[in-house]
Amino acid sequence: FCVSHSCRCGKLCVFSFILSNACKLFYLETAQSGTENIEVQVHLYPSHVPQGATPTFFCKLNGNFDAVTIQWMKDGSLLPRDDPRFRTAHSTEGYILQIRILKASDAGSYTCVANGKNNSSSHSDSTMLYVIVPPTVQKPGKMSVVEGSNAVLNCTATNHLFIRWQYHGQFIDYLPRYEVNQMGAQLTILKVTTVDAGNYTCIVYNERFSTRETVELVVLGMHVSSFPNVQTVLWCVPFQEDLLSLLTLGILASLQVKQ
Repeated sequence: FCVSHSCRCGKLCVFSFILSNACKLFYLETAQSGTENIEVQVHLYPSHVPQGATPTFFCKLNGNFDAVTIQWMKDGSLLPRDDPRFRTAHSTEGYILQIRILKASDAGSYTCVANGKNNSSSHSDSTMLYVIVPPTVQKPGKMSVVEGSNAVLNCTATNHLFIRWQYHGQFIDYLPRYEVNQMGAQLTILKVTTVDAGNYTCIVYNERFSTRETVELVVLGMHVSSFPNVQTVLWCVPFQEDLLSLLTLGILASLQVKQ
């Protein structure tokens, strides 16, 4: 530590001079390095941002940061300087990073690095960015069921929170004869009739977006057995009792009807 000395003579005076200068040098270096004694805090709100939006990161430095330089990194790598979507600025609140026209590939960990003078020290803080993208739905095909049986319609989706079903524009999730599983991905119609035929639409939702697809339900009527072959016998009765009529009496004609 440093103390004050009174220099009077001889070797003691020389020692005091050296010690005093050492103390001055110590205090000088401490004052200069004080610009590097900072705390870095990165904030992003909200952390879940929809695709196409412009999230803003704030990097706040607590302490004397006049002699530091700031760098922004994503997943451990410096952000590209030639990408115009990334914009940086300096305000009274600290340093700012904006990402314009957000893409799904922009999701990740972002770090604000504060480097001291001549890179003698480095301080940093990180935060996560999550990108909300529209749900995707696998396009279903036409489905055929026999009248009186149960119809099971499936909606296969990703990046979603829940699913609802519509029939001719009306929500049917909670109506009688309709059963929906917990996530809504499967709709069961009990004992279908021809009235149930038509287009069913599954609507897939997440925090910001919705996507829909439609499946056509065809209801087949009950199978009716064909009539057995019928043998029909016709007797021709004459209206005139002449000789020709008597000869033709009793002619047998058969007609076979097939259906």
